[in-house]
Amino acid sequence: MEQPPDNTIDIDLAAEEDFETELLLADINKNKTTPKQDFDWGIVFQLDKSVWKNVLGFCIVNVASTLLIYYLKDHDIVDLTFKDKGHSLMSVLVSFLVVSRSTIVYNRYMLAGSLLGSLFRSSEDLVQHVLAYTYEDEEEDTRAWRNELVTQVLCLLSITMKFLSHRSEGQNIWDNKSIRDFSSRNVQIQSSRGKRLSVTEEEINSQAPVFQIYRLRKLIGDKRLKIDVARKMKLFSFIDQYGNSYHQLKKQITIPFPFPLVQMARTFLFFWVFTIPFALVKDMGSAITANAMTIFFLTYGYIGLESVSIEMDDPFGDDENDFDHEGMKRIAFDNIFQYVSELPIHGKEDACELQKRANDIVVRIEPSVPQSVNNYGTYSDNQDAVEHKSEISELDAFFDAAEMSAKSASNV
Repeated sequence: MEQPPDNTIDIDLAAEEDFETELLLADINKNKTTPKQDFDWGIVFQLDKSVWKNVLGFCIVNVASTLLIYYLKDHDIVDLTFKDKGHSLMSVLVSFLVVSRSTIVYNRYMLAGSLLGSLFRSSEDLVQHVLAYTYEDEEEDTRAWRNELVTQVLCLLSITMKFLSHRSEGQNIWDNKSIRDFSSRNVQIQSSRGKRLSVTEEEINSQAPVFQIYRLRKLIGDKRLKIDVARKMKLFSFIDQYGNSYHQLKKQITIPFPFPLVQMARTFLFFWVFTIPFALVKDMGSAITANAMTIFFLTYGYIGLESVSIEMDDPFGDDENDFDHEGMKRIAFDNIFQYVSELPIHGKEDACELQKRANDIVVRIEPSVPQSVNNYGTYSDNQDAVEHKSEISELDAFFDAAEMSAKSASNV
């Protein structure tokens, strides 16, 4: 009878060692103590990034109206109070509308954050795989193609971030000499039914990343590139992932929160909150201190939830609780430069060249900024440099294509 091969013994020993390692790690985690965290009262009274600044005025007004109603009733001047039975029934509807709106906004906020992270992850994965596939390739054509692709990835991230912050900053991504007339007016497109459709500047800006994604696809599909089909398909998958995430983010931005729900929630909310004193003074009688404190925190709770919903509804603006997507972009740029610098051939040199190109991208997208960029996050005064660099935009071909397509559509 044949004996089992010797490698089975090695497998059993390896499994035994893994089991012992798991036991050791479990023992370490069991004995590890988590430091006790005391309650931080500073969070309660923190004004930075809180709703206190937006809600405190409403709380004071409602407490003042409570004191006035109590004074008028206590001195037999006029009794403005009423029983709280109807008010209690209305509180169910108000709570439902406020909580429903807050839940929907929170889900949209978290989805936007997840999609934003997907943009950066897919772009960095694309660069990593390109560098891995051409890691030791010494040909100049491959090197030029690699640097061009990384440059276009940096440009794609930049124009995407600018589109996300378009509503708060109002900058036009297509603000370039070749299409200044095209982007400064509403483009009229002929529909199939003969009606004229007005395309807003935001919709025009939303097409800039789409053109850039198309440019990256053409660059990867270049037949002169010495990469097998399987690896090209892998690179295409990262572009597809970026495109899917971008279009979902675009949908999040362009499709607003249902206005009827906002209108109903806000109408019922303000009516209910500012009529609480009339019902509560009747119910609590002469307990004026408890009455005022109850009114204060009820106002803070309900108006605060609405304020949080308003704050989170557009997470790509310039508010305190919005995403720092420009900071995330700078971190992604630093990571990409680090990946390129680790190439064994011309790595440091190419990383420096790509950083210069990143500086030019920032100037092209922000031609109205009266500084030149010497480091993609640092600005220095030099108006001539801005005017010179803004005239050499690499997106001119796409601008011309967009203008021609709009003209041809309008002539149909």
